[in-house]
Amino acid sequence: MSDPNPETSRGFVGRNGMRLLMATCVATLIIGAAVPAARRGEIMEQADATIDLIETVERGAQRHRADTGALAIEIAAPDANSAYVGATFHRLGMRQSYPGWNGPYLPHPLTMAHNPFGGSIALRSRPEDVTPMGFALEGAGPFGQYLVLDEIPRNVARLVELRFDGEATDADGLRNWSGSGRVRWNESDSRLLVILDVDLP
Repeated sequence: MSDPNPETSRGFVGRNGMRLLMATCVATLIIGAAVPAARRGEIMEQADATIDLIETVERGAQRHRADTGALAIEIAAPDANSAYVGATFHRLGMRQSYPGWNGPYLPHPLTMAHNPFGGSIALRSRPEDVTPMGFALEGAGPFGQYLVLDEIPRNVARLVELRFDGEATDADGLRNWSGSGRVRWNESDSRLLVILDVDLP
């Protein structure tokens, strides 16, 4: 007699086991089969932490947008003397007084320590700020918010891309980062940009 619970059925386990195997194979290709297993594990952990940070900020920005009708800003301060320490630059993580704000929308204000590689973190909404940072967003369509992380290495950026943009590939077997999808990476300064799923006002 077959198991009525699909989550314990052989088919379910088989399908998910195959997905896990495929994801592991793709990740190995991205990271590089020649990389020692311990280092691959470390890279996967760093990618997981980066993805968790992006998803946490995205959820906070979505809630802020729903409550206030406005787009948020959240910029990690490099030190206690930075201009980015104040509440003006932490609309998700610090108390605000404008209409509709019902946060905080993050467990704590962002700092550079939240970036797994110690680089800057900036939640922004102005499209005109993108080009000076070295990104081209042709074909991205209108978008509300984007998150920029500095010091993100290529192999971690590829795993972030795999999470948010799926497995679509271009002729060289990897997505053309300047052409489509939510993820962009600038090789010259290891800067990662992710378009968040936040509606325009």
